Amino acid sequence: MDEDKKKTRKSSGEANERLSAIRFYAIICACAFSIALLTLGCSSIKQKVEYPAQYTPGSATKGLLWLRDHQNTNGGWGKEANEPLLLGLVLLAYDSHGETPPSMRFGESTLHALKRACALHDKKRSHLILDVAIARYCVTIKIPWLEHILGDIVSDIVKRQNPNGKFNYEKDSILKLSNDNAFSQSLTLLTLLWAYEGGIFKDNQEKRKKVRAAIKNGAVYLIQKYYNKSLGGFKLTSENDDISALATAASSYALIRYGLIRTPEVRGSLKSIANYIDGEVINPTLDFPILSLRFITSDIYYSSVHAGGRREWSRWNKKYTKFLLSTQLENGAWNFMKDAHLGFQFTDRDNTIYSTSIADLMLESYWLFTPEISTVYRNDIDE
Repeated sequence: MDEDKKKTRKSSGEANERLSAIRFYAIICACAFSIALLTLGCSSIKQKVEYPAQYTPGSATKGLLWLRDHQNTNGGWGKEANEPLLLGLVLLAYDSHGETPPSMRFGESTLHALKRACALHDKKRSHLILDVAIARYCVTIKIPWLEHILGDIVSDIVKRQNPNGKFNYEKDSILKLSNDNAFSQSLTLLTLLWAYEGGIFKDNQEKRKKVRAAIKNGAVYLIQKYYNKSLGGFKLTSENDDISALATAASSYALIRYGLIRTPEVRGSLKSIANYIDGEVINPTLDFPILSLRFITSDIYYSSVHAGGRREWSRWNKKYTKFLLSTQLENGAWNFMKDAHLGFQFTDRDNTIYSTSIADLMLESYWLFTPEISTVYRNDIDE
């Protein structure tokens, strides 16, 4: 009897061991199957990523690496006379790529550049594009000393604005623009817009109301003073009746950021801008052909998202990305200036900084780290 019990126990133990082995192998097979499914799933996800036509993700980064490696020891870029403009353009390129002081590859360069921007402001050597870059960074990150500088910039803009809405600014010694032009009006408007969206004077509602009023009045002045209804675009100066590519593109961009993409002035301008799609990417006959590209590209992109201009964007995107990738130098930079005949007082290195910054901004149209178009002000013009 005891012998039978021992045999029964032995058989039961062997059966349990076999069952455990079967369970073990089943678990192994299940894990292997799950890993296989996960791998296939990841592969399918990767295959679904759609980059812009002809766009290589590394091209913009290569351009930024070149810019980083050619930064001045003081944190700026280029020769002293051109530094405020070039610093502003590089910071905008950094921002569009999502680079902030904590960034791994560009953090130190970004922080150094922002400190230099503040130093130039203190020395009264800023530029309107640099003001825009400072405002953009105050949307992206919260640095008290940078917000303090922006507060000074905004307060000065609001204080010096004329009752008719015109912003007062100095004559642009780099771009050779007068102290009354649509491009400068648009840049100042953009500075106020991003400062407002970034929460400037959030603890002082009275000051915020003044900023908002300055934005509204500045937009009204921009439209009334510079828009040419018969030609469907913006003039660079009030004395010139011809529409300007730079003024039309920059003014449209500022008004779109203001939430006025469906107004007749912006719609008319976007139609004019669409005419540039079939021409040369860099058309030397246009005023400021390279700088205009940055705003033209942004306008066409936002038009495709918010105003049904997807066909125009598809055509333009294929064209300019192909152009940019074919003209990028082996070191990652661009230099369009030799063929543009702009007459700037730039060295070859400054030309390269200028071109590379703008090329990067264009390549980052898909990946702009910006908030959606504001609806806060949409009805302000009609009030």
